[in-house]
This record gives sequence, C-alpha cells and structure tokens, in this order.
Amino acid sequence: MSTKIGLEPNELINLVEVFCETLEEHRESINSLNVFPVPDGDTGTNMFFTIKGILEYISEDTKSLDLPSMVKLLSKWALLSARGNSGLLIAQLFKGLAFALNDEDLLGPKQFVEALIKTTEFAYESMPNPQEGTILTVLKESANASGNSLSKNPDDLKYIWKIASEIAKKTVDDTPNQMELLKKAGVVDAGGYGFSLMLEASYNCLFRNEEGNIVFSIPSDKSSYIPEVIHQKPINKEFLQSVEDESWGFCTSFVIEGSSLNIGHVKADLNEKGKSLVITGEAGLLKIHIHVEDPSEIIKYSKKYGDVSHEDIQNMNLQTSEFNHLQDKEIQDEEMQVAEIALIVFAKEPVLRQRFLEITPDYIEFIEVSEDSSPSVQDILNSIEKSKGKNIILLPNDKDLIEICNQARLLTSRNASQIPTKNFIEGISSVLTFTSGKSYDMNIKSMNRAIEDIKNCSVKIASKTLEFNDLNIEEGDYIGFVENDLITKSRDKSEVLKKIISSVDIRQKLVTIYVGNNIIMEEALNLLNQLQEEYIEAEFDLIETGQYDSEYFIGIE
Repeated sequence: MSTKIGLEPNELINLVEVFCETLEEHRESINSLNVFPVPDGDTGTNMFFTIKGILEYISEDTKSLDLPSMVKLLSKWALLSARGNSGLLIAQLFKGLAFALNDEDLLGPKQFVEALIKTTEFAYESMPNPQEGTILTVLKESANASGNSLSKNPDDLKYIWKIASEIAKKTVDDTPNQMELLKKAGVVDAGGYGFSLMLEASYNCLFRNEEGNIVFSIPSDKSSYIPEVIHQKPINKEFLQSVEDESWGFCTSFVIEGSSLNIGHVKADLNEKGKSLVITGEAGLLKIHIHVEDPSEIIKYSKKYGDVSHEDIQNMNLQTSEFNHLQDKEIQDEEMQVAEIALIVFAKEPVLRQRFLEITPDYIEFIEVSEDSSPSVQDILNSIEKSKGKNIILLPNDKDLIEICNQARLLTSRNASQIPTKNFIEGISSVLTFTSGKSYDMNIKSMNRAIEDIKNCSVKIASKTLEFNDLNIEEGDYIGFVENDLITKSRDKSEVLKKIISSVDIRQKLVTIYVGNNIIMEEALNLLNQLQEEYIEAEFDLIETGQYDSEYFIGIE
C-alpha cells in the first residue's frame, strides 16, 4: 500500500476549523496592527468571520463529498462570507484550493504549492491597484518558496508547509520596509500577519503516523498548535494624529449574481466609483468590496449587472475613531493613574460605543466579546479584573446579562456594582447622569434613578403570524411596543412609531429616537420633522445605533 502524502476531505474541514480557531484567538492582536488601507482596527475581525462563515455552511452532507466537490463549495461559501478587504483576499485561498484540487483526491505537496500560486494570482487580479507590503506580498513569497522546495522534496507536504510558514513570517516582518505607511505607524501588515498565523497553526497540526502517512490532527491542547498571542505595541502616536481628521467613508461589500458577468469590465467600471476595490468570483457570481461615501449609490449602480445581495456596510469614520481611542488608551495606560471610578459597558455596535465615548470618554471601558455572542461570566470577570478603576460600575444594557453580571461581581475581590440597564437606551440615560466629581455611592444612586424615569419603546418586525391583544398580526408587519406591551401594528413602520408617540404623554419630555440599521436616514429625518411639528412641547433627538434587531428604539424621559 502506498504512503498517504496529503490531506483527505475530512482533514480539509479540520484545516478550516484550525484557521477559524487561530483567527479567533488572535483577532484583537491582528486588529491592533490594522492601518492599511484604513486604520479602523477590523482586519482580524473580518478574517475571522470570513472563515467562521464557511464553517457555518458545512453540514453532514458536506462531509460525505469527494474532495473536488467539497472544495468548490468551500470556495463559494468563502466568497459569500467574505467581509472587508482582508476577508475577500483570504477567500482567494479557497478559490486557489478549488483550482488546484480539481479532479484530485488528496491535498498533497504538488496541490498545496499550486493552490498557493493560484491564490496569489487570484489575489493580485482581484485588485486594480495591488499594493506590496501587504498580504499580497506574503502570499507571493510563500508560494515562491514552497514552489522551490517542491523540486527538492516532491513527496514531503510537512516540509513544504513548514517552508511556506517560515517564509510567511519572515516576509511579514519585512512589510514595513516595503510600505512607508507601515513604517510610519510602527507596525507590520495586519492581513499578512493573520495569514502567517494560519499557516503556522495548520503546520503544527500536520503529523506522520507510524506507517509514514501524513495526518492532519487537531491536538486537544490549543496552545500546542495555535501560536502564542503577542500583545502588540501601540501604533505610533504621530501617525494616528496625522490621519485622525481624514474622512474614510463606508466599507461596502455585496454580491452580484447575473449571467455572463465580465470580471474585468466590472472591475474597470467600479474602480472609478470608489477606493480599495477588491472584486472576485466567477461568471455568474461576483463579490465586491469598495470604500465609498454613499453605499446606497454604489449598490444601486451595480444592479445594472444583476441581482445584488449580501450587502454589508461599515462606517469607517466611526471605526477609525474608536480604533484611535483604543490606541490612545494603550499609549496612556502606563502613564495614567488609576481612575476613581470606571464604567464597564456592554455595547457591540461601533456606533453605540462611539455614543458612550462621546458622553464620558475618560471613564468608559468595554466588555470585549465576539460579534455574534453574548459575554460569559468569565468575560465580564476578566473586564473587571483588568479595569483601571478603583471602583467599578457595570452596565449590561441587556436584560439577559443582568444576572451574569451579578455572578461575576460575586467572583471578584474588587469593588464592583451594577446598574441593571436592560437595553442601551437605559445605559445611555444612566451614563448621562454620571459625574466624575461625585462619590461612587452618589453616582450609583443617580444612575439607578435615571433608568427608573425612562420609558422604553420600540418598533420591530413580526417574525410570524399571530393574534395578540385583539391585533391580527401577519408575518412581516411592523409592531409597536411601549415597554413590554404590544399596542399596535401596521405595514408602515412610520405609522407604528407615530402611534407609539401618540399613546404616551411626551409634554416637556425628551424623546430620543434611535434608528436601527435597516432604516434609511433620510426617511428617519422626514419622520422626525413631522413629529417636531406636531409635538411642539416635546424635545426630539435622532441617533443611529447600527443595530439590526429593531427598526426604531424610543427612549422617553
């Protein structure tokens, strides 16, 4: 029986799992290096969620496929899941694998090298203006080195993978010498660093069994294969100051489906519409990434090529503002004296984080969690233990986290209290009453009083058809809540919001309307003008939230 020199289909799925675990572990470390093309601190996040998206598509049926069929699906899922510039570039790896594994039953040395070579070609082709000193350079050098080693060791996948990994790390270290911007910032390229970690971790899972067969096996101890997380030094302060006033616009990604799409033509056309364009895919399916000032305009324009879906829009001005704040905090941490009081806040969306920072930037800290999960007791406990405050006030901003915060408080020796905020509206209202000059106990009293005085309302979309409170609600209707009471429904979300406002006495009150991510701001502003004209005794404010779970949130106080 011949020796097995490569990976089988089930091992390829394990490879994707290792990529995902590695990027999750190093996500924040990669984010902290992100200065190109925009210093917005999301490269690690985008790479992680791109790979995680692939895993979410995988089913038991996937595992029974032959290697070419499986990798073609992985390539498609990578394309659909890709987030941001770095995510779309890392998706090229799976396109390269699909090319190299066509009609193959193993990912062997020859196929591994060919996959890296094709990945490099696809990555460079996806960009109108490829920039050296990025993940592109790391891919290219790894592919070249592994290709050279193939002639010397044509049957040794483990050796060739090791060469690719070592050259990737060496190339990452050299990226500041290839891009002046990286040198000014004092960092290496974030995307290239993330890719080098993927190669290193996966190499650490390659073994030879007693029969000499290559086996890809994930050890039970993560520390034995995932590289150690390195705390990166803060980005150069002068560099951050030099870019803080720039306007970055919106990072916009979407999929175009159509017949006989010409990638070159679409790339040339869209390149005139924005910056940092990356475009990849096949004749019937393209994934677009572009930085623009008006996302709705580029999406509308692109519909001439086919159906547009999987839209993902990120406000880079908010992201860069938060990233710069975090970097400033890192620089100041060693110099800064411990604060008398720190507010530890749960807020995932960058828009909401920015809102809290605008209120009291010197006293806010955030609970760090994954984008698609809630914090655990351990997450909150870690935040308490790392806090710079002598005294700590927790704001969960979620009714389901109140008890979890209480459990964390019982496990720490530090002086920590909780304001039981059930949502971000209560969180913002309570933080607005915080005063650094007041004592810890006085602040707790005033913050608790603030959430007692506020009335929470919302407009949501009905997920199913039902009868409730004499209302015949159909799936897709807009439904209105005052506190937890469902009071109205309509096919028109603006009418639902108006009904909510009319049901509450808002005279001499502040009505803050928080706009969800599904709402067009122009529509929201028109509605605000109507309400201001009708209710002249009330004060209104309109704020974006970046949230998807409701159309509108309303706080009345």
